[in-house]
Amino acid sequence: MLGLVAVQSAVQAQGVLGKVAAGGTLVIAQRESSVPFSYVSSDKKPQGYAVDLCLKIADAVRRKTGAKNMPVEMLLVTTVTRIPTIEQGKADLECGSTTNNAERRKKVAFTIPHFITGARLLVRADSKIERLENLEGKNLVSTKETTPLKVAQQANRERLLHMNILEAPDHAKAVEMVEKGGVE
Repeated sequence: MLGLVAVQSAVQAQGVLGKVAAGGTLVIAQRESSVPFSYVSSDKKPQGYAVDLCLKIADAVRRKTGAKNMPVEMLLVTTVTRIPTIEQGKADLECGSTTNNAERRKKVAFTIPHFITGARLLVRADSKIERLENLEGKNLVSTKETTPLKVAQQANRERLLHMNILEAPDHAKAVEMVEKGGVE
């Protein structure tokens, strides 16, 4: 289940509304390459389903606070920096493809889920790989600090697959590594 990462607590939410009501900026953390949820288009503009949802939330904040001219700042984050950015108050919310799980809920709050998904394998069209077990002894890449990475690492340990698991900084780089053939 994916949800928009919101502020750390209800107290912080009131702080954000107070900040905005006093003329402050609403800062939205946004991902660079989490297509179709949150990404930067070729013309360098924030795009995606989660971005659209965050901008609707910004409109609601404007209405709630009466701050009609509230500025919105988009801040690029990665899979590694997204949660700490919210925890540290550098952004007020994050729009991306962030899995809502118990570990993360200890650090930040989530909106209601906006997309239900599961992890799958991405392989080249000419690949014979159909299941995780087909990767035994081979190279696999996953995006750093993601739920699918943890699942792959656990399966590798438990099933003794001896995969070499590499971590890419973002989804785009992981796909590129598969396309170029450095990983299965």
